Amino acid sequence: MPPPARSHAAALLNGKIYVINGFNGTNTVDVYNIATNSWEASLDYPQGYTDISAVALGGYIYVAGGDLSGFATNKTYRLDPSDGTWD
Repeated sequence: MPPPARSHAAALLNGKIYVINGFNGTNTVDVYNIATNSWEASLDYPQGYTDISAVALGGYIYVAGGDLSGFATNKTYRLDPSDGTWD
């Protein structure tokens, strides 16, 4: 895995594991392709939250909650993996 991670979330979608953020509050999403046994380029997540939750549903990945520098959030973001955009 490219950077170490802790307090992150992960979701499996279409043969890929999406690892979102990590222990230092970065805004990265590292993608592991199971078929090729390799890591793909990182995506950007809207914020550097830790302690988040993620789920794959209906072709999207939803990420909710988390903590940013001691401040909790109730925001939810949706990743469209076909083009790498969040809304």
